[in-house]
Amino acid sequence: MKPTLRTYELLFSLFGNVNVPYEEGNVLSHVDVSKRISIIEMDMFNNGIQHSFVSMKNLIRAFGSEGMIEEMLRYLNIAENILWNINPYQKSDLYSIALHALVDAKETHRAVMIFKIMRSCNLPTDISIYNTMIECCKWLSCFKSASALLSLMLRDGFNPTVVTFTPLLKEHELYNTAIEALLVLSMRMISEDVSILSEKRIAFEDLILSEEPDAELRIIRAFQAGEEFLATALLNLRWCATMGATISWSPEESLWARRLASSYDANKRPYINPSDVPKSW
Repeated sequence: MKPTLRTYELLFSLFGNVNVPYEEGNVLSHVDVSKRISIIEMDMFNNGIQHSFVSMKNLIRAFGSEGMIEEMLRYLNIAENILWNINPYQKSDLYSIALHALVDAKETHRAVMIFKIMRSCNLPTDISIYNTMIECCKWLSCFKSASALLSLMLRDGFNPTVVTFTPLLKEHELYNTAIEALLVLSMRMISEDVSILSEKRIAFEDLILSEEPDAELRIIRAFQAGEEFLATALLNLRWCATMGATISWSPEESLWARRLASSYDANKRPYINPSDVPKSW
């Protein structure tokens, strides 16, 4: 059977990586990847088949995943030259893959350069791209830039997620604050009623503080069929306890919760009854 374009798209996807995702790429795996891709490309061209958007996308992802940054950027440049008719969303997709790889490789300045090119070309962005660039700011230790990206993200209509806030907390190195916040969130996931939390405390503490090797598995098995949120909350609490955090079953007593509440109260504007406002105002 004669191979088609789809054949090569799949080949690049299946055989473009050696170590990933089980191990990071190294010198030996890089050599192997280069040989594989060279053989597939040669066979592709011998059959008179040219690259498509999907084949180039799979190639760029393959090189990026292996940490072969120079090869990835070279193929990104090739893609720009031969796929001149792709739409802006497809082009943005290629850049997004490159951004992820550059940030993973801590090639922060190159990632910034790629992002600036995207902005200058008015290419569409998405929440994944913004999260990647905020992660990039973590390695640059530049909270101001991360805040600017967050502002752009909100302006473009994207709501921050847990993935967004995690690197923001890591730029400030607020690890204790992050654990406090996770503890409060997990308690709220179990119940917002303090009396219910007190009732569940005895049963749940055994699971959270258990030293049995299968404790996590017991938690997952105990809460299935619509109660996955309880399993998630208990696993979070167990991991926090492992990190040395004290488990408090009264979330409102958390220092983080108190600071948040006081900050909120301080920023609240007092209500002014319109009828009390002097006419001279």
